[in-house]
Amino acid sequence: MLKKEHKNKSIKHVQGNRGKACKKKTLRTKMHQDPLYGEIPILEYRYSDSSGKEYKGEYYDPNFTPKIPYSAVKGDITKQLYCPGYHIPKYYYVDEERSCVQCGHTFVFSGKEQKFWYETLQFNFNSRAIRCINCRKKKRSQKAMGKQLAITHDAYKNNTDDPLLMLELAKTICQAVEFEIGGDLEFAVALARKAFRNSANLIESLFWEGMALRLMGRQSKSELSFNKFLLLAEDCRRLCHLCTKAKQFIDPYPGV
Repeated sequence: MLKKEHKNKSIKHVQGNRGKACKKKTLRTKMHQDPLYGEIPILEYRYSDSSGKEYKGEYYDPNFTPKIPYSAVKGDITKQLYCPGYHIPKYYYVDEERSCVQCGHTFVFSGKEQKFWYETLQFNFNSRAIRCINCRKKKRSQKAMGKQLAITHDAYKNNTDDPLLMLELAKTICQAVEFEIGGDLEFAVALARKAFRNSANLIESLFWEGMALRLMGRQSKSELSFNKFLLLAEDCRRLCHLCTKAKQFIDPYPGV
């Protein structure tokens, strides 16, 4: 796209050196015709390294101001990290309609979001939004949950007699399955039962036993565990949110 005689330098690096070690004046050499921005002036720069060797190359004019569409977002190419030999800087951003690779739904990669990606976060121009916002959030949550599962599992392996760790691992396995990461639900049931046997105060163990059974499709057994949990947790305020969930799992349509 543009001529480069000194490779392996990003545009920012080259511009920084140009300001310090430029031996000759920057000159306008030619114009590049772009379908989006029109005619972009291309400038030539020359500079020397510490050994005195001279290099020259071309770069897009940072002061060029194309006609910007009404709905577009103005770009600042001095904040963008790109290779001038392969990419054209983004003088402005327009909304792009894309299809999510995860759910298949159409979403808009907005100009405002593109500016944040390429100027604030300074992503490479090869980076593109391939998931909608909801699927991106879900993927980030899956990564966080996978990390949490590994940490909890390691903690349990180092202290297999701790009922709190048994409960926490049973809970995390159930949550990982809900996030579509996967997990050993049979192991979660065994952990929850063992935690309750070792510490009867851990009433929530019955809830997570019921949850693991429910996720395995064992509805009648899961309802037995939820009912036991509700019987013991009825007057426990710290477990009221789990009580609400247990009631919904037992009777999803109350009063019908």
